[in-house]
Order: sequence, then C-alpha cells, then structure tokens
Amino acid sequence: TIAGIGNLMGMYADESLNWQVGSMAEQAFFTNALTPSDAAVQNLWNDSYKIIYQCNRIIDGVAQSNAVTAASKDQLTGEALFTRSFVHFYLVQLFGEVPYVTSTDYRVNKTVAKMPVGAMYTQLAKDLVQAGTLLENAAAPVNTRPSKYAAEALLARLYLYAEQYDKALEYSSGVIAAGFSVDQPVEDTFLKGGKSIIWSLKPGVEGANTNEALIYIVTGTTPASRSLSDNLVASFEQGDLRKELWIKKMGTENAPYYHAFKYREKGPTAATKEHSVLLRLEEMLLI
Repeated sequence: TIAGIGNLMGMYADESLNWQVGSMAEQAFFTNALTPSDAAVQNLWNDSYKIIYQCNRIIDGVAQSNAVTAASKDQLTGEALFTRSFVHFYLVQLFGEVPYVTSTDYRVNKTVAKMPVGAMYTQLAKDLVQAGTLLENAAAPVNTRPSKYAAEALLARLYLYAEQYDKALEYSSGVIAAGFSVDQPVEDTFLKGGKSIIWSLKPGVEGANTNEALIYIVTGTTPASRSLSDNLVASFEQGDLRKELWIKKMGTENAPYYHAFKYREKGPTAATKEHSVLLRLEEMLLI
C-alpha cells in the first residue's frame, strides 16, 4: 500500500520522487522530516506488532488444540514462527533496538524492553531454525506459504547482516541447491510462477494482482504521485536488463520520467498473474 515500507522507504532513500507535496506521510519521508509522532511511523510500528500478536495467538492456540493433527500443528507453528521473525527483522531495520514479543498477555507485553540488535539476531536465528525444522515435511503450495527454504533464506540474510558470513554462506548455499532456478526469461521473474521465487504473497481474490503495481505504475505526461529518481535510473549500467525491462520511461522526450515496472499488472485480470515477491533465489546467489 501507499503506507507500506516499500513506498515509504523508497521516498526516504531518494529512490523515488514524491509529486504529491500535500501527502503529509510521503512528503515527510521524502524530505527526511520525520518525527516519532508522525502517523505513518506509528502505523508501521503498530501494524507490525499487531501481526506479531496474531502470530503469537496462532502459536498458543495450535499448541492447546486437540483438534489439529500433529502435521498441521508443525506447519502452522512453523509458519507463524517464520512470519513473527520476518516482521521482527524488518522492525530492527527500521527502528534499531525494538522489543522482542512472544506473549499474548498484555500485562507481559507492556513491560517488554527493547532488545539489543545482536541479541535480537541471535533469538531470531533460533526461531528460524525451529521454523525450518517444523516446516521440513510441510506440503505447502508453491511459494505462497512460508516453507523450510523461506526460513533458510531469511537466515542467510540475517547472518549476512550480522556479519556471520560462514553461516550466511551455509544457508544461502542450501537454498541454492534446493531446486529454484534463474533459468527463465528476465521478464518472467515476477510472474506468479517464477522459478526463482522462494516466498510470495498471493492477492486475496483471484484476478487481483499486486499492490506494488497499483502504486508504482503511473500514466500520463507528468507524474501524478511518484516517479523514480533520475539518480537511481542513472545508476544502472548500459545494457542492464533490469533497467531495460523493469523500468519504464514515460512523459515526453524533453521531460521524461520513469516508474518501476517489474510488476506490470496495474489492475485486475481474468486470472491472477503476479504475486508480491518477498524472497527469491537471486538474493541467495548474491549472498
């Protein structure tokens, strides 16, 4: 969404230009004029901890249930552990030290202190190893639910950030050997059946596509909301297929502008064509 970190962090890091100066949230990120009381900042924090709370509810509820099979318990618990770790990891990237929350008891949660980043990485690594073990035999639909390989891919990224390069190499190598592939046309990378996709989010209804395309694809001779910065576009080398295929030039010859185009379906289609991709093999190769 417009309030999501992809859009807001793009503004903050000058990858995107904001053309809606009246949009207080985006303009604050774009001009680096953020304050802790900004609604968009509070929403990033509050919405993240809502997801973490829901994950904890799943973990607790599944553990107490007598109606769920052992295999389903493993899968649901593993998925919730992975998702909780994923959100905690992004909170650390946004805010630095943050509380690590595993309880659904508000009396416990209101006293949880911020955890040092190193300690957080250590704890998240333990959770992701457990998630990978629980998801070892899960029969998950292709790349639309967290899997053992999603847990290992996030572990590789986490250890890279923690500068534990031997472990980053170990986990990225394991995912590389798992059967994902980059042997496909570049323009097919972000289609829902892309061979390199490890984990993606499926739209809520069939025929819908990604929120990213709704936000980033713009039309007309002048941008109505946002465009890619000239500095970002110029950073690609000549012949880079990412620039040729995933960035689209618009406007006029004398006044061009650019928008992201790796997701191409701005509106609904008869059948869903694109999912929001969160983890893919290319990152493992770079690690």
